[in-house]
Amino acid sequence: MRGPLSFALGALCGFLILAGALSTHGFLGDVGWDVSNGLWILQHGYVPLHNYLSQAMRGAAWSNAEWLFGLYVGAWFRWLGRIGVYLGLLPVLALTALLLAVPARRLGPYWELLWPAAAAITLVPVMSPRPQLFSYVLFAFALHAIARLRSGDRRWIWPAALTGLLWTNAHGSAVLLPLVFLLELAFADAQGRRVLLWPLALSVVLLAVHPGGLAGTFSNLSHVGSNGNINVIAEWSSPNFHSPWSWPDLAALLLGLVLLLPALYRSRRFADAVLLLGSAVAMLYAVRFLPYLMLLLAMRGAEYLPLRLTLRNTPQEAMAARRSIALGVVMALALSGAFERLPVFPARYPMRAYTWLISHHAQDVFNWYSIGSTLEPFGVRPYLDGRDNLWLQRPWWPQYIAVSYGEESILTYLHRYDPSAKYVLWYVRSPVALTLDASPAWRRVLTDPNRADPQYATLGAYAIWERVGN
Repeated sequence: MRGPLSFALGALCGFLILAGALSTHGFLGDVGWDVSNGLWILQHGYVPLHNYLSQAMRGAAWSNAEWLFGLYVGAWFRWLGRIGVYLGLLPVLALTALLLAVPARRLGPYWELLWPAAAAITLVPVMSPRPQLFSYVLFAFALHAIARLRSGDRRWIWPAALTGLLWTNAHGSAVLLPLVFLLELAFADAQGRRVLLWPLALSVVLLAVHPGGLAGTFSNLSHVGSNGNINVIAEWSSPNFHSPWSWPDLAALLLGLVLLLPALYRSRRFADAVLLLGSAVAMLYAVRFLPYLMLLLAMRGAEYLPLRLTLRNTPQEAMAARRSIALGVVMALALSGAFERLPVFPARYPMRAYTWLISHHAQDVFNWYSIGSTLEPFGVRPYLDGRDNLWLQRPWWPQYIAVSYGEESILTYLHRYDPSAKYVLWYVRSPVALTLDASPAWRRVLTDPNRADPQYATLGAYAIWERVGN
């Protein structure tokens, strides 16, 4: 089964794996910020350069490096709601799977099927509806363009450089595009340097082509090493290789370092070797860098494997095409069947409490941070801004932590830092709840059992308190 059929089935298997993984994530976390940004832009007709969603950071200068992704998912959300966000991201996943399948075409029908599926499986733990999904496909496209250039095909290098305009406005990882070009140029011959010099220059210039301009670019770069961003990276700590979910990652890492590095050295592809080692170090530091390593292994690994791979000591060319077709069909049916049974963006937070806040047009809500970033698509302005973590540098942050641990009264905190707060959303088993229940200035108006959120079941029910006095 050589030719387009095995290639299409391999890409399909990879796509179904990625789509199924994304469907289990749930509509929670930072995707709410993206949707809210997009809805705001659609409503007002321009990209804001100051924070407007958060009470705690309102008016602070902000260069949003992800506004284009927010506009994209916001448009889908306005049209079809949460399912629209999911449907809008499926083409991105399909293109990623397609790019994963391209390098395996030289390996024969079985590996053409299994290669993109195996690569997709390693990406399962990091599938979430966030702008990095755009960066995955753009990073893979950059690697594809370099591979085509090495084979003498220059048609892809300029389109890859131009994707910097999209990447710069969709995700902060856009710096990876000029980095890939720079590494290739550094180890290329004189002719290769001439071909790559201007696409590299364009990719660098495009880093500043966004609403914040050069000032926004320098502002974002100045925050790369901030405590807030370091905290976000460290939150996605090094992979736990004792966990079964991390075993494919460990196997891929060992494959890359033990098998691929010698091949890269023999072929003198030092650009790939540096990129591979850098990605491996980044992944060992924090798993949020894992997808870039896996994409690199999938895109480059297939280029360095022997042409006549065998399974069970039988050359692939001699294997029956019917078995390849059957394997692809069975995998597709099994994965699609599992996908249909899985909830798409299930509700995992106190939706009854959200409904109450929406119906009362609540705006200034002081809330527990872990659910702060999920309120905004429902029309509620949250207290904390989890978008760039600059609030970690604000003077009120240590007091906020003290309130969470019961070391400082919430009443003292609100009087000092947020006197306009009208509502509090917090979990019941907390010092905050005890203080508010005892205060005549606040009354509990709703208790939400939140049985749909097993992740935070130990915290118990949530409640809403409304200010009724001073």
